[in-house]
Amino acid sequence: MINRIRINMSDNKDRIEELKNKGNLGRLTTAESNEFLHLCPDDTFLVVPHLKKMGVLDIERSLRHFQEGSQRSRHAFEHGCYLEVISLGVQHIEFWLRMYWVVKNEKEKIFETNDRRTFGMIIDDCSKLGFRTDLISRLRDFNEKRISAIHKYLLGGTDYDELKKVCKINSGLDIIVRDYIVDQVGIPSRNAESLVGTMVLRKTPNK
Repeated sequence: MINRIRINMSDNKDRIEELKNKGNLGRLTTAESNEFLHLCPDDTFLVVPHLKKMGVLDIERSLRHFQEGSQRSRHAFEHGCYLEVISLGVQHIEFWLRMYWVVKNEKEKIFETNDRRTFGMIIDDCSKLGFRTDLISRLRDFNEKRISAIHKYLLGGTDYDELKKVCKINSGLDIIVRDYIVDQVGIPSRNAESLVGTMVLRKTPNK
């Protein structure tokens, strides 16, 4: 059991910055993660639902893929692989929508690993649970473009110039969705011991 020690944050600014930068690269050890949590104020981090409740099959692999997502998406866009950019964007957004649904549905249901709901169906389910209406509109529009891109490209329903526009217009949509959902469902962490098996996110400062 690690004793909770309150430390003046200003006295540890350099160490906090060092750990934050290392964490951004995904290189924090367990001991360093605990140290970082203890050095920061109690409401710096938010705990979100256990990933197994969201239908995640392999947590370590999922988190590794999640960390690689933005780099892979950027690489795909730079090389003109717009279908891959759209596909990665959908998967990242669906990840956060699953989180929202798991927390907000009144029956406390979880996503079973064999859940067959489509991206559009998950958007509709979140809409019924009070999801922000302007974001729902953007997500539905993005989904329509996704369907056209994936299913109608060879039928002449779209072309790569149009796909590029879709990517540009929706760039950052996953981040907007993430920030909204984390704000809605995240619970401030109080100690490092309670975080085992959960996904922990740094709180976004109020603008």
